[in-house]
Amino acid sequence: MKNIFFILLTFFLVACGSKQKEGTFTLHGTLKNAPDQNVFLEQITFNQQPPQIIDTAEMKNGKFELTTIAPEEGLYRIRFEKNAGYIFINDKPEISFSADAHDSTLMSARFNTQANVSLSNFIMALDSMHTILIGQDRNVRELQQSGNDSMTGAAMRQFEQTNIGYKKFLRTYIDTTKSPVVALFALSYATQDLGMDTVRQLLASLSTKFPGSTPIADVGKQLEEPASPSLGQVAPDFTLPDTSGNSFTLSSLRGKYVLIDFWASWCGPCREENPNVVAAYQKFKNKNFTILGVSLDKSKEAWLKAIKDDSLEWKQVSDLKFWNSGPAALYDVQGIPYNVLLDPEGKIVATELRGPALQSKLSQLLQ
Repeated sequence: MKNIFFILLTFFLVACGSKQKEGTFTLHGTLKNAPDQNVFLEQITFNQQPPQIIDTAEMKNGKFELTTIAPEEGLYRIRFEKNAGYIFINDKPEISFSADAHDSTLMSARFNTQANVSLSNFIMALDSMHTILIGQDRNVRELQQSGNDSMTGAAMRQFEQTNIGYKKFLRTYIDTTKSPVVALFALSYATQDLGMDTVRQLLASLSTKFPGSTPIADVGKQLEEPASPSLGQVAPDFTLPDTSGNSFTLSSLRGKYVLIDFWASWCGPCREENPNVVAAYQKFKNKNFTILGVSLDKSKEAWLKAIKDDSLEWKQVSDLKFWNSGPAALYDVQGIPYNVLLDPEGKIVATELRGPALQSKLSQLLQ
């Protein structure tokens, strides 16, 4: 949970604004069981720049105070010189904070405002659901390896139901929270887990709910770019070099179900997902199904090594342009791993199939 706070924020959040009057806010902090040290107040932005330090204080006997000018409600972080950091929202002019440095779960962290309670509740609920999903995913993989098809099917159905509940939770939280900052924080997870089409729908609803909100308007401008290809549309074609440097075209795979798999050697979640993709390939490769890997790598050496290490037997292509990858822009890829499933006519039938959901969808289509 120490890292979950910051994974997707760079895409969405910049001085997230409500109608709080222009002025200052002060944070009164207490960190138990921590040595005297410097404390930094940082503002988190969406422009891929590191958090900006806007105030510094010296903590003595666990006490410190930070103050800054804040024209709008936003997302901030307390960063300690020798301890973990904490994020918060400045929804009041005076904010109290307390935590215990010995608590590695961050459960002891407390901010005394409504928006921060909502943010904390969301993060803790999200962590709990992710833990359940990871456990169920692991169970499915173990059953697949044992060859017990009936138990595997039941485990996959359980995973799907939990995943449906998780996605419903995300949408509900975004729709019902009273804080635009919390809504945008939750929306950053929806980008990967619900897809960009749903994100655009939710953002339109937030624009109505929080009229005049600067951050929501800013995010809306970012998303005014052409929408990613949607279900039922013919997938945009592209040509890239394969591992031997030869040109390979997506449409050459017409006539088969094709999973376009966006990944990279440097992407930890991609490497964790690869065993699941390998299992799906081995199970369905003789049933009119194949995969086209599209890597967002920069180093060909690292790319080829990951292909070998992870036993990725299918065709792999890359222009080695990192996030400037042509197909990534064509498919509006906002995060990886990301995949798009095509039918034999080249039409998109599903996206973002992760964990057991991939084999479940292929089983439906390839019976």
